[in-house]
Amino acid sequence: AGTPGADINIRDAWNVTTGSNDVVIAVTDTGIDFSHPDLAGNIWINIQEIPGNSLDDDGNGYIDDYQGYDFIGMDANPDDAYGHGTLCAGIIGAIGNNGLGVTGVNWNTRIMPLKCLDAQGIGTTADAIEAIDYAEQMGADIISISWGCLEYDPVFYEVVSQSSALFICAAGNSARDIDITPVY
Repeated sequence: AGTPGADINIRDAWNVTTGSNDVVIAVTDTGIDFSHPDLAGNIWINIQEIPGNSLDDDGNGYIDDYQGYDFIGMDANPDDAYGHGTLCAGIIGAIGNNGLGVTGVNWNTRIMPLKCLDAQGIGTTADAIEAIDYAEQMGADIISISWGCLEYDPVFYEVVSQSSALFICAAGNSARDIDITPVY
């Protein structure tokens, strides 16, 4: 289904590359299902952190952040209770050519789970900014923001503008003319 030619020509892209484990993509969303068989092998690991010892081994201000962080619950469990973050992570980096489920744009990558939206998909600008700051501190190359809001926020704009990461943002999800009714 769809319009012929209105796609990303992914097969041609895969002839060039299927991604790289050297690229870290932070998914700032509702968390990620770590047990998903198409994602588990591509989840980022903070090698300077020892999981489950209740210490901040790497001194970054976050305890046990071995596989990302939950900025809603302020703990090291960014598990997805809503599903949107897992969906986005799958599009970005589900392991390809493994005979399972789906294939992401990048078969090989490192997905950093950063939960800044709750179980209803709602969050605050402050949580989003903290997640972005964390992603930068931990070396994310790309930051995915597959959500938006109806009001322009100059503080959030400044944070994104000052970042050295590449941001990939949602566009067109609202099914309306964003030139007339903007979504930020």
